[in-house]
Amino acid sequence: MSRKAALFTLTALACAVPAMAQPLPEIAPVSPTDTASALPKGWNKSASFMEIFVRSYKDSDGDGVGDIKGLTSKLDYLKDLGVTGLWLMPMGPSEDRDHGYAQMDYRAINPEFGTLADFDELVREAHKRGIGIILDWVVNHSASTDPLFLDAASSEKSRFRDWYLFSKTDPKWKVHGYFPWRKNPKGEGWYYAVFSPEMPDWNLRNPAVTDYLESSMRFWMNRGVDGFRLDAVTMLFEDGPKSTFNNPQNPKFTAELAGVVDGYDNRFMVCEASEGADMYAQSCGSTFAFGSQQEIRKSVLAGKLSAGLVAQLKSPLRALEPLTLQTHDSYVGDRLIDQYGVNGLDNYIAAAATALLGSDVSFSYYGEEIGESNNGKFNDPGLRGPMSWTADQHTAGFTSGAESGREPEGRPRSQRPAAPGPQLRERRPGRVLVGLRQSDHALQGRVPAQRQLVRLAGRLRPGPRGHARAARDPAGRDQAGQAQLLALRGHRAALRERCQGHPRGAAAGRRRRHRPRHPGHVLQPGRRGWLRAAFPRPHRLRRPSRPGSPGGPAGGLPHHQLRARRLLAGGGALSGAGGPG
Repeated sequence: MSRKAALFTLTALACAVPAMAQPLPEIAPVSPTDTASALPKGWNKSASFMEIFVRSYKDSDGDGVGDIKGLTSKLDYLKDLGVTGLWLMPMGPSEDRDHGYAQMDYRAINPEFGTLADFDELVREAHKRGIGIILDWVVNHSASTDPLFLDAASSEKSRFRDWYLFSKTDPKWKVHGYFPWRKNPKGEGWYYAVFSPEMPDWNLRNPAVTDYLESSMRFWMNRGVDGFRLDAVTMLFEDGPKSTFNNPQNPKFTAELAGVVDGYDNRFMVCEASEGADMYAQSCGSTFAFGSQQEIRKSVLAGKLSAGLVAQLKSPLRALEPLTLQTHDSYVGDRLIDQYGVNGLDNYIAAAATALLGSDVSFSYYGEEIGESNNGKFNDPGLRGPMSWTADQHTAGFTSGAESGREPEGRPRSQRPAAPGPQLRERRPGRVLVGLRQSDHALQGRVPAQRQLVRLAGRLRPGPRGHARAARDPAGRDQAGQAQLLALRGHRAALRERCQGHPRGAAAGRRRRHRPRHPGHVLQPGRRGWLRAAFPRPHRLRRPSRPGSPGGPAGGLPHHQLRARRLLAGGGALSGAGGPG
């Protein structure tokens, strides 16, 4: 047979053989192995989390895509900020090749990010620094390219057919203005995909599906992962077109997943409920208080707490509902610097302080600490741009390669991340606000997630009308924040009483406190006074004695403390709906 004839024969045979199906992902049951925690006991009760999009955080090999090794190289930076927890957006292989929420394998690492060995090293190194790792867990749907779905869609006799929701005819539901039943391109019938055709919903009423998802959670916790953030829990179950959102079955299922997490020591779980956080707070263990970001913005711009924010801070579920200013989703809000503007740094810092201190477990988003902008890109792409590490106008230190970031068609696209403004870099609000959590002993064990604002107070001193002024600027030109934002009417009387000049010293039986190094380093009386007044049980004021003060040798209180006392006594610093005027 001639070479040409042999080649023709091989080609014909290849065309006659059906294409090999994709191998199925690992679906075997997983049992708990090592359930111990490498973190300090109770870290999950007072953690300072930062959400990180690994693809856009730090590129270690110059290919323009952030990766696990790049993140590992920045753990010291995160520890220095005071971060004690990382929420990582989906890490597995995904159909979207961008945000990761169309997952193809729940027990694998996206090869663009690295390997399982790289991930294991990240977990070990994070734990050495007292930092926990929680993973984004996409529990509502998989990718349409997940081999499990491809098998299910190919035949009604597939053993995975009932892992998803199929119908022989189009039910013609209309949900949120569109039709979630999609024509099956692989075979007969229609399938349900509430978010997009690329994200078919799991059939969570099938025990095999829930066992697979729960076993996959154990797979990661056995490797040392410290918990999960559950994605889109409002959309898990459906009973017809009128019951696709916040179905009563949803919290029952999230409670079941929380039970899996609780099978391991010292772990943490939080849920994303775009609306109806109260419905999930207890079954999830914690739920983001979405909607509070608008209330914080209103409060900051008005100079007093809005009624909505007051209600959230007084809620009996407050400890289970962390305030959130920004995430990777545009429905939460734009980048903070783009919301408040480069001339609105005072409001930026006050908003960040409010969100961080109003939460027992706080959350921030990568880049917030330096004023990362959306670089002129709106909605989700602007929120997920490469992290700026330097002032380099081409790559901003994100990559050593020729291009950084994100490609066309929704994939990583080349862009020039805007370097943070020098004012915000010089002020370092991220380190001021986030780093405080681990340093203030007076707040340990009581309201641990409210420590950041006290550190902010340490950089400020009272100015006219109760506004905070930067202590480092004796001329008062650097207005570093509207710290008077946080005060509730319910604490006003108690706060005034604390400002009324208690005797000090052994005769008064009061514990003597350390004098601050410099009066400008403490917001008097804000360190234990009206900056704390928005929250239960404010701490006692730190009021250093001076000659002539009550309980002291001779003299009077510092000028800035007397001014703050007069403001409080006269109501100038606490007016309106529970906040300063």
